[in-house]
Amino acid sequence: MPECPYCGKEVSYSDINCLHCGRLLPENEYDDLEYDEKKYSRELQYHKSMHAGKFIFIIVLILFLVLPQAEPYRDKVKEYIEDPTTLWNDINAKYAKVAASATYKMERQMTVGATRGNIDFNLRIAIPQDVYAEDGHVIQHIIEINASYPSDTTLERSDNWMYFNGTVQSGSTSVITI
Repeated sequence: MPECPYCGKEVSYSDINCLHCGRLLPENEYDDLEYDEKKYSRELQYHKSMHAGKFIFIIVLILFLVLPQAEPYRDKVKEYIEDPTTLWNDINAKYAKVAASATYKMERQMTVGATRGNIDFNLRIAIPQDVYAEDGHVIQHIIEINASYPSDTTLERSDNWMYFNGTVQSGSTSVITI
C-alpha cells in the first residue's frame, strides 16, 4: 500500500484525500505502481437515486394515511388538487397580508410598595415617540399619553421622559398607570 506524502500513513489507491491528515493526495504519485484500475478507481462513484415512481408511491401512501385524520384541511387539499398553482402561490408568498393600519391602546402599570417603613421613590419612564420610515411614511404615531397616579406623587415632564416622585407609607402601595 502507498503512503501519504504528508503524514506518512498508509492510504488506499482509491483514496482522493488522506484519511488521517485530510490533505488532497497527488494523482500522479502512484502512476508507476501496478494496480488493478477496476478495483482501485479514483473516480467518484455516485449511488443510484430513488426512481420517480417509488418516490410518488411513497408520497401517495403518506397522503393516504394522513388525509383521513386531516378533516379540517380537506377543502384546502381539494383546492390544491384542482389547481396546483394555488399550492405553489401559498408556499412561495412574497409578502404577508397585513392591515394597512391599526390602532392600539397600550397601558403600562407600575406598583411601588413598602413593607417595612416609608420609602421615597423616583421613577423615570420614557415617553414613546413617533417613528417614521426612511421614505417618510409613519410607522408609529402617538395620539395621546395619559397618566394616572396618586395625589401624593408628582409628575415632571421633559422632552423624552416622565419623572414620578413620591412617598409610600409602610404597608401600602402606590400605583402609577400610563
